Amino acid sequence: MPEVSPQCPRVVPLLLARATTFSAPQAVAAVKANAEHRAANLRSIVDDLRSQGIASVRAIATELNERGVLTPRGGAWHPTSAARLLSRLQAAS
Repeated sequence: MPEVSPQCPRVVPLLLARATTFSAPQAVAAVKANAEHRAANLRSIVDDLRSQGIASVRAIATELNERGVLTPRGGAWHPTSAARLLSRLQAAS
């Protein structure tokens, strides 16, 4: 199995494939760390949206989709996923 960076969006499935030495709390920690890293990478985009007056989670989700920003799983943004992104950014502040 190739070596992967802990910041890689697809690291969790690879880590779970190695589950023989990977406990559930470690898996949860890896998922959370990956989500926090992804949120930090999107901070500048969210800040730009807010500076343009785009503040609602629905509007942020729509704009992220229009800009072609994919969710960590490669899908479209929804208001709930945008709200979770904003929560992670606020917690990191």
